[in-house]
Amino acid sequence: MKKSALFYILIYLLFFFSGAAGLMSEVAWNSMLVIIVGNTVFAASLISMSFMFGLGMGSFVGGRVLRNKVRSLIPYFVLEMFIGLYVLISPHLFSIVSNKFFELASPLLGTPYLLVARLILTFICLVFPSFLMGATFPAIILSSPKKEIESQVSHAGYLYGLNTCGATIGCLFAGYILIPHLGTHATLQFAGFVNIIVAVIAMIVFYVSKEQVGLLDDKKNLYSKANEPSLVPHPYGTFLNWSIFFKGFFSLAYQMLMVRIVILLFGNAVQVFSLVLTAFLVGTGLSALIGTKLLKIVKKTEYLFSGAFILSGIFVILAPVMLAGLPSLPFSWALGAKGFQVMILGVVLLPVLLSGCLVPITIKLFQVDENFNSTYQSSKVYAISTAGAVFGAALTNYYLIPLLGTDGVLSFVAINCITIGLVLFWIESKSGKKIYLTLGCLFLCLLIIVKLPGKINEIYLSAMTNQESYDSDKKLFYEGRAVTVAILDSYNNSRRLFLNGVEEVSTRYNHIQLFKTLGMLPIFVHSSDKASDVLMIGFGAGITASAAMDTGLVNRLDVVDINPDIEKINELFKEANNDIYHNPKFNFINEDGRNYLFLNPEKYNIIISDSTHPFAYDSWVLYTIEFYNEIKQHLNPGGVFVQWIPLNVPQDYLKVFLKTFMQVFPNSTFWNIPGSDQSFIIATERPLSIDISRLRAQLNKVSTGAKLREYELSSAINLLSFFMLDSEAIKSLVGSENKISTDNNPRTFRSIYAAESLGNQPASLDNLQVSVVPYVKNLAVNDKLKIAKRQALSKLLHRFFISNDLFAMQMAHEMTPQDMSVLYYMGYDPLIYTWDNYLFSSSENAVSLQKVEPGELIPVR
Repeated sequence: MKKSALFYILIYLLFFFSGAAGLMSEVAWNSMLVIIVGNTVFAASLISMSFMFGLGMGSFVGGRVLRNKVRSLIPYFVLEMFIGLYVLISPHLFSIVSNKFFELASPLLGTPYLLVARLILTFICLVFPSFLMGATFPAIILSSPKKEIESQVSHAGYLYGLNTCGATIGCLFAGYILIPHLGTHATLQFAGFVNIIVAVIAMIVFYVSKEQVGLLDDKKNLYSKANEPSLVPHPYGTFLNWSIFFKGFFSLAYQMLMVRIVILLFGNAVQVFSLVLTAFLVGTGLSALIGTKLLKIVKKTEYLFSGAFILSGIFVILAPVMLAGLPSLPFSWALGAKGFQVMILGVVLLPVLLSGCLVPITIKLFQVDENFNSTYQSSKVYAISTAGAVFGAALTNYYLIPLLGTDGVLSFVAINCITIGLVLFWIESKSGKKIYLTLGCLFLCLLIIVKLPGKINEIYLSAMTNQESYDSDKKLFYEGRAVTVAILDSYNNSRRLFLNGVEEVSTRYNHIQLFKTLGMLPIFVHSSDKASDVLMIGFGAGITASAAMDTGLVNRLDVVDINPDIEKINELFKEANNDIYHNPKFNFINEDGRNYLFLNPEKYNIIISDSTHPFAYDSWVLYTIEFYNEIKQHLNPGGVFVQWIPLNVPQDYLKVFLKTFMQVFPNSTFWNIPGSDQSFIIATERPLSIDISRLRAQLNKVSTGAKLREYELSSAINLLSFFMLDSEAIKSLVGSENKISTDNNPRTFRSIYAAESLGNQPASLDNLQVSVVPYVKNLAVNDKLKIAKRQALSKLLHRFFISNDLFAMQMAHEMTPQDMSVLYYMGYDPLIYTWDNYLFSSSENAVSLQKVEPGELIPVR
């Protein structure tokens, strides 16, 4: 192998690992910054904007500064070294900056200036390192000989492609291995050391190879400012600049659209963003490498440019349709979770696989004479593309999607891609047949305009309704700035609220039991009989908030939610929430729950956390020990905190969750809605103590509009029967588990991947269930007997839910044949039908439709 070839291989490897380190750092910084600026769509856009702005500026400034410098790797060494050092100290730096931010930004809560403050914060944290990362592109190109003009374009294209492929590896490695197992700080340490090692090896390569490979000063190829030749402009230079700007805009807009679409179709798990980003990066990197290779084969570069744009536009439209069809493929079930993710990745990367090659192609188009300067022109093209990406990040989620909808933005992107490609093809082609391509593209654009509007909505709603074998009636579909909202009426007259493709609320029997209990019980448990100030994180459909207000013991209810459009949801759930949004004591705060606590010093008697699933991409920050410490600081003496937690999580994660919670709130009790995974944990300052006489009096004062009797919540005995574990039983369940969930290492991520590979069997707690009697005062003997019976019933229903134990269901029916919870889980909805001694088939269990005789086991379908 020639020494020059070995030199280039080493250079390519260095830039590959530089890209990997850069994305590892970005993923880790993103996890840290969402805690500071809020885990919202707008916050994510701020982070992307800041990072992209730094990359673009670094590339542009670096290209201008280095365009006529001596061929050397020293600038690259300096940049990589400073990047590595910054990455290593960034956790400490972010901590200092965040503390100062919360101190200064607290008075800005609720004002538009808070957004400006967040933008400034993200710029302070990210622009400097991303500027240095952007400047590494022209710095590494500086190692290419200036006299070999053809090789300069290829060199730049390969470097860009390999750097992006390295970024793909870094994204996967950080998102799936380093952060889940080691945490964000360790990930940054690893990435920082990679940058430093790359810098050191670059210097070694420079000093070892400068004589053999000709890395001596090419002074004959250098120009002073006095005799520097002027670059001949491309005749379509302005058009090319705007085209590559739109390419950057399209890339970021497409990435954000795909995140939304994948979430809507397949759920909002934490790994969705990493999956789409991986597809985006691998498509860009491979496309750049393929495009660079094609430049040596295809002589008419303009045709490559036109074809890439036109085909990108076509595949932008096809991608969501192909995604929606994946579950119906005959072999999709056999692939497992990982295989299905690979299929999603493959569909998402198709348009990017065509557009990524536009960077090296555009660089080639600017090569019009022998004075072509690859360092300057390559960095300029990259900077313009990145500038477009900044605008894509800024505008897509916050403005374009609410204005045009997902399908409208897709149409806009596709038509513009096709138009740009067609314009250059029309200019360059001398063939009379170009009119046929023009007519075909115009027909395609017309087809997109006519057929696409509403198509994404149909695909999304179809995906949701296909989850059950019954028709659903759409009541609302709305694409907002923060979330996509859908409300459906199902076969059994239950109304269901979907946020970002995941069912968050329904009016099913057990859900209403949960929401009302979650809103009332912490207020009843609190020692004061005076009206309290209550904080609620998460509005949902307002049923929990309404239940809290119905107690008559709420002075002011502050509800924090990232969704600014809750009034529309409130209107369609008025029957269940008593129009809570317009209650004068209701105070809505459109903010991230965690961030609100940081910025608001106010304390409360009651705090209720009714957020989304801990595995959701926007909720993991509400299940760490730092969050619980923040909650504790916002509770008045004697305050009560309650948090919803589902049982449909791996038992290992449930143990970590309980261990983390008990670290801050040792006097905690675990409650479960019988027969379901709907659970919550209540934290009190002292060991739980409930006076049953007081509880009965409180229930009697609840507004009749709460409809407690319909949901068997008007009885103190029934309410107490939801009790499952006391603090000692929780400790027994946790056992020897010593891991806790932190901001640095949220165990959520690792648990998600474990659930995907091992299955997601809900945790069984029936063997640990303890009596609530020791925690209840003034109980009569008859009360104790009733509680024992109701808790025994709860245990049977829990066994039925966990393992589909039909014998347990039969025993529950024989124990209390007219109990509404029992009838519900046997397939009969007590609020809709009349009981006729039949067990109805249900989508929530495996009971068949037949009459049941005494002592007969219920057969599985």
